[in-house]
Amino acid sequence: MATLRQDVWLGENPRLSVLRLGPFRGAAVRVLLHPHRASNATNPRLAEFAERLAERVEVVLLNPRPVEDASTAIATWRDDCARVIECLDQTWRDQLPLVLAGAGLGGALALALAAHPTVRAAAALAPYVPAQMTWPDSTGFDPVSLEKPILLVAPRDEPRLDRPRLETAVARWTKATWIGPAGTAAAALAPVWALTLAEWALAATRE
Repeated sequence: MATLRQDVWLGENPRLSVLRLGPFRGAAVRVLLHPHRASNATNPRLAEFAERLAERVEVVLLNPRPVEDASTAIATWRDDCARVIECLDQTWRDQLPLVLAGAGLGGALALALAAHPTVRAAAALAPYVPAQMTWPDSTGFDPVSLEKPILLVAPRDEPRLDRPRLETAVARWTKATWIGPAGTAAAALAPVWALTLAEWALAATRE
């Protein structure tokens, strides 16, 4: 169980809410976790996943802002996530390596922002890529060639998983790892994957 638990507001115009979790002895890696759409720490499955992840690494769980206009939601959440990335080093000057992770739509956003210069590695758990996220487009989901470590947990039975688009991206990422467990998207937030993500993040940032 995480021993550090801190609600934090970052940035200005807009102010962005995150929940910071971490282990007792400090952490060697910081994982910025973006949930699916506007889900947040009140979601029991997500909360348990974040708690388990925070047993090994520091977790900054983003609480996405509610967005009334569906046509702008993806771009808004992507921009907010980018702002949080920029704020992290200004807020905590410990220079922990940053891993960007997300579940569902958050996974697609993590992949979209993986090329950010301060992101050392990125992980996507059952990434959901909506049809409007064309490649490339204003949301930034462009499968650029990346030499950063990328982890994809892609449940085999998830009907919304756009495998052809993800496979196209993976083909251009030289350090991508694809894991295909049984089950649907919910399976990607099982506690075992929190521990897997933690170990992977620690190894990826030692490269």
